[in-house]
Amino acid sequence: MKVLTVYQYGILGGVVAQLRNRLEALGDRVEMHFAFLEDLGAASAFPPGTPVHFLRSPEALTDLLRSEPFDVIVNIDTPGAYPAILAAEPAAPILHEVHTTYTFIDYLWSLTQDPPMDALLAPSAYLRARLLHEFGFEGVRPVHVVPNVLDTARFDYREPARVPERPVILWVGKLDAHKNWRDALAIAAAAVARRPCELWMVGGYTAPEETVTPVLRLATRLEIFDCLRWIQRVDYPAMPCFYSMAAASGGCLLITSKDESFGMAAVEAMACRLPVVASRVGALPEVLDGPHQAGLYSLHHVEAAAARVASLLDDPSEREALAEQGRRKVCERYSLQVAGETYLRVLASLKRGGSGP
Repeated sequence: MKVLTVYQYGILGGVVAQLRNRLEALGDRVEMHFAFLEDLGAASAFPPGTPVHFLRSPEALTDLLRSEPFDVIVNIDTPGAYPAILAAEPAAPILHEVHTTYTFIDYLWSLTQDPPMDALLAPSAYLRARLLHEFGFEGVRPVHVVPNVLDTARFDYREPARVPERPVILWVGKLDAHKNWRDALAIAAAAVARRPCELWMVGGYTAPEETVTPVLRLATRLEIFDCLRWIQRVDYPAMPCFYSMAAASGGCLLITSKDESFGMAAVEAMACRLPVVASRVGALPEVLDGPHQAGLYSLHHVEAAAARVASLLDDPSEREALAEQGRRKVCERYSLQVAGETYLRVLASLKRGGSGP
């Protein structure tokens, strides 16, 4: 089976990381090609020799589809690619994946009247429900749920060469309003007031100066500048090292997002035995169920989140229990073998011309 995945942003981030994981999961059973409309460093996420196409115009996408036969075309949150895709008059079925929960998700309204896709895919039951009921795809197109996949052999705890002196509150994401970096700084400041710790913020290398300056100013005003370490860019294969350092320090992952279609950072952290404290939004309660739901807090409730962070940092036995349970959960639900097979079944059903549930 030969599959082309089209995505607007060729940037190191959650979607590109997921594509890399799927590539690993499907192995030689599927010939995966990736087409990006913007080149922002995504090529480094893939093994050498991976067919990665950076297209400088819609016409280039049309030419690619005409020149190479694909069994399935996957479009991830890129409505602007449809004119070029349809211009090629492909025989292959189209699977439309939705990962975003930004305001940008409103683009779906433009696709419901004359849907160009044969089926949709969401990474969580939360997002599937939104697609069916909020955006009106119920009875129009099938919507599959395939959770994101993680290579649990790569993402596991790695004993660090140096353990940070203070517990690390790790925060991962772009410096944007959706990821809610302001709350991250406020929660860290409140946690530092309760006990010594530090905040490591990983990501944001594409952030403009008008975003970076307010981050640094707020950290200074909250008097945590000396406790803040900002790592602008980390190649995806190195992320387990950061999760492991935070785990070894007796720290946790902090997620302050305003919405999440899945919560990949939470899964990666748990795979590396790092407990998670997260806003109770979107699909995060699906991922952080069972004993992990104790780490959920109501969005913008800074003091409650800080109290949970501080109590977790002060309780080694609870951290150890959550570390073991989290690792087991990820292996049972999101491993290459489990989630990868689910994705393969969806692709195969489309190739056969079926729609599935």
